[in-house]
Amino acid sequence: MAATTFIQLSLFLLLGFLGPYANAGRASCVAAERRALLSFKNGLKDPSNRLASWQTEDFCEWKYVHCNNISGHVEKLDLRNPLDYDTYEGAALGGKVNPSLMELKYLEYLDLSGNCFRGSQMPMFFGSLNQLRHLYLSDTCFGGQIPPQLGNLSNLNYLTITCLRTALELRSDDLRWISGLASLKHLNMDYVNLSQASSDDHWLLHVNKLSSLTELHLTNSLLQGSLTLSFTNLTHLSFLDLSGNLFEALVLNPFVKLDSLVTLNLNLNKFKGSIPDALANLTSLQQLDLSANGLEGPIPDIFVKMTSLHTLNLGSNINLVGGLPKSLGGLCQLKTLDLSENSMSGGISEFVDGLSRCANTSLEVLYLQNNNLTGPLPDSLGHLKSLTNIKLGRNKMHGHIPMSLGRLSRLEELEINGNSWEGAVSEAHFATLKNLKRLSIFPSSSKSLVFNVSSNWIPPFAGLELIDLSNCRVGPLFPSWIQTQRSLHQITFDNAGIKDTLPDWFTSTYANLSFLVLSNNQIRGTVPLKYNGSSSQINVFDVGHNLFSGSIPSNINETMPMLTHLDASRNMVNGAIPSSICGITSLGILILSSNQLSGSLPHCWEKLEALQILDLSNNSLSGTIPDSLGSLGSLLFLMLSRNSFYGELPSSLQNCSNLRSIDLGENNFSAELPKWIGKISPALGFYACVQIHFAAEFLKSFAIFLRFGY
Repeated sequence: MAATTFIQLSLFLLLGFLGPYANAGRASCVAAERRALLSFKNGLKDPSNRLASWQTEDFCEWKYVHCNNISGHVEKLDLRNPLDYDTYEGAALGGKVNPSLMELKYLEYLDLSGNCFRGSQMPMFFGSLNQLRHLYLSDTCFGGQIPPQLGNLSNLNYLTITCLRTALELRSDDLRWISGLASLKHLNMDYVNLSQASSDDHWLLHVNKLSSLTELHLTNSLLQGSLTLSFTNLTHLSFLDLSGNLFEALVLNPFVKLDSLVTLNLNLNKFKGSIPDALANLTSLQQLDLSANGLEGPIPDIFVKMTSLHTLNLGSNINLVGGLPKSLGGLCQLKTLDLSENSMSGGISEFVDGLSRCANTSLEVLYLQNNNLTGPLPDSLGHLKSLTNIKLGRNKMHGHIPMSLGRLSRLEELEINGNSWEGAVSEAHFATLKNLKRLSIFPSSSKSLVFNVSSNWIPPFAGLELIDLSNCRVGPLFPSWIQTQRSLHQITFDNAGIKDTLPDWFTSTYANLSFLVLSNNQIRGTVPLKYNGSSSQINVFDVGHNLFSGSIPSNINETMPMLTHLDASRNMVNGAIPSSICGITSLGILILSSNQLSGSLPHCWEKLEALQILDLSNNSLSGTIPDSLGSLGSLLFLMLSRNSFYGELPSSLQNCSNLRSIDLGENNFSAELPKWIGKISPALGFYACVQIHFAAEFLKSFAIFLRFGY
């Protein structure tokens, strides 16, 4: 007992003697950290004054600085740019990263993401911050080589060095340094140039040494060659994203089990050949993306054991053929299936019937568009109650559209256009579709499908954004239910059998419209180029081949300033073409052919720098051709035939070096064919058709076909 008391007393006296020195040492260390932070700040450019608080005595109170509650040492420096990608510059730090950060001996967390140290290389001294657990350097504008000294950070758990903003300016020609990151769990080097590092397969060997790794992101990094997934040490790997690279071959070792792998994303590579059967061994996989490659052959029936799979994307492999594998119908957890843009054939009934037998179906997204699928839409599709998006467009499917679709109350997108549908679509098809936003069901053959709803129908949905009922028999009356939709951006009623006057309320829908196509109907009334509001946001306006009359409004540049495509051809539009049309500087296509337009052309075409197609043929226009047409450097097609133009062709037309076709026939031009006509498009290698009619008796008409570029 006496001995214990003596020891306690001795320790008390010793601590009392050393205490002041220990406190002095801690104070000295903390003071050094404050000086280090101030030196770091002084080297930075801070346009938004984010570091304004870095001046008080207690640096642990400074913004972005986090200290240990007990020791008072700096453990975390979080300087991530608070603004998003589009506005980051306003708050981005710049300048130089001062090596004074090495004085932060206890720093575990450093985040400089979203700042821009353009023109600087990544500091080598980062490799001396040996207590770091987290290092985030995404989009920091560093260039040159990643310093291999980073491999000294043996305690590092998370490393992110992405550079989307300065893609591929940052590179690593040899990845052996990453093998020193023994504790690494998460590695993200998206958009880092790794082309030299992947010139052989050694980079895979270095990655394989990271036995603690759970996530690996190396997208858009110019990785190339063969990808051999034989990571024997990566038993904890759950997420692998190597998308957007240049891999040509995919090899899976059937004896190596990646039992923890949940996500495998290999889209946008150059893989060729068949889909490996060994994928069946990845039984824990939840997301598989092999889209946008060059895979070919049938999809192997490998999904029996992949019962956890909820996302499967094999789209945009144009040489994938055959039917849907039978085992797909047993994936009750499947939420997204994308097999679009392939060459798949057969029907979908077996697949849909299989899913409909699941106790709880999960499928939300079904994308099978742009294939060669045949057969009908099965009635069992209406049992997949979780569906939100259906795309089956541009296949070879046929038959009636089942009314069971009306039970899919969560459906937001229904695009089944470009198939051989027949019969009728009724109100029952939309009975519970209160969330519908996109509707496109036009059949491939004209008028084979009737859109049969009552004239006073009020649909259960009111937030439709896109509707395309082309080739459907919508008319003869204009569908009045459209006025219940307040979010429409696109309307397409091409060849819809409408034989009606455009209702007065219709122009009020222009407020949100960007795309309007009413062509190939028999719609009457004044051409709807006026808008009952300040201005319209519409880009594409196509009312060609109707019975519209009236003139082009003189303020069209104010009412429709965003137009890129204007087609009012084959109507009865009269009057002159106003000079205000040249104020629509975004206009790329202007087609006003086969109307009753008269007068001379305005002299302002130089303002339409984006114009590629100008078709004013078959009208009653007169006067001379304006010199300003020769300012249209982007012009591809010029059609002015069957009018009453006269005089000489302006020599400025030879400046239209991109012209592919010019038709000036059946006018009253004088003089002979100008010699410069052969200079138009001299090296493009296509046939240019030039048809010009002159007034001279000996040359009533003249047609030449000039082949340029050969």
